[in-house]
Amino acid sequence: MRILKNHPIVLLTLVAVFVVATTVPSAYAYKYNMTSGVFSLPSDATQINVKILNRSAQNLTVFLEVRVFGASGSWNHSDTAVRTIGPEQFLSYFGTREGYGYEILVLADDLSILPTVAGCDSLGNTIAGTTILPADFIIHESPKVVEVILDNLPAGQKDGARTFIGMWCKSTAAGYYGTDSLYSCGSSIDTYILTPTLSVAGTYNVYVRWTAFSNRSTAVPISVNHTGGLTTKTFNQQTNGGKWVLYGAYNFDEGTGGFVTISDINGQACADAVRFELVP
Repeated sequence: MRILKNHPIVLLTLVAVFVVATTVPSAYAYKYNMTSGVFSLPSDATQINVKILNRSAQNLTVFLEVRVFGASGSWNHSDTAVRTIGPEQFLSYFGTREGYGYEILVLADDLSILPTVAGCDSLGNTIAGTTILPADFIIHESPKVVEVILDNLPAGQKDGARTFIGMWCKSTAAGYYGTDSLYSCGSSIDTYILTPTLSVAGTYNVYVRWTAFSNRSTAVPISVNHTGGLTTKTFNQQTNGGKWVLYGAYNFDEGTGGFVTISDINGQACADAVRFELVP
């Protein structure tokens, strides 16, 4: 896939690498969702094209997420990017046809953007009758829109939001979120910790995600630390890989007091991604 950005509408020449983001930002005031829910490409379309036009006289920063669904209705993966769009210019995302449908999410700090979605042929030409227009998007005004997704870092890397004890190696299992997933590969107990930064205190739905493999534990302990204490549940990571699994709803303070811990005390475990979604 590729992103073309910051060009006049009639000129498409700059190609930039589509970078997978790890955290859905919470500072945006407006959330754009398609009214149709999942967008399915027609049989003669080989690409999906998402365009976001900035019709204002100033630079605007937007967050784009393209979620790809498989045959079973679960996510295959989710591509995300944060980009700044110049005045009267647009960001254009091209994705090669895959999966059975797409869900488009756009976050912005201004109402001056116009998102469209279309099915295209291999040359990027729009196929008639496939366009979803700006009027087909619902705009939610809410400075408290909070959805934070934390993806694993590459093997061996740590930062303030993702750290570990022991050793975690890159997994070859399919169905990962972002660029890859990790599996525990140390000689002792391995632990992976994901700590989101929440800008709003409240009740959040917590989702966990892993890639399934035959030698994973059938009882992987995953713990969630919240204002009410520590909750631990076990999950069979030989099944249900590649999709978001609802862990539960818990109260969290603003900041970094909450976190999720994955342990391989019961056998090999996978660390892929966690998602915190503020309950309205």
